[in-house]
Amino acid sequence: MSKKDDGGLSWYEKLYQRMPAAFVLNVMGACRPVLMKEAVTEAGFENVEREFVGGVIKSEIVTAVKG
Repeated sequence: MSKKDDGGLSWYEKLYQRMPAAFVLNVMGACRPVLMKEAVTEAGFENVEREFVGGVIKSEIVTAVKG
């Protein structure tokens, strides 16, 4: 799961943060938006590109080159 940009927390993320851990895991599937471009860059990859994929289950495609 992802989201279009890092423009703050969505209602879903706010709900996720307020739920007890057991509830989040068992009912919500422990799913919340995660933005990966920064983590991939910090891992030492270069030419990091991110493409957002909308739809019912919003996601992203991150491509990069290991230098």
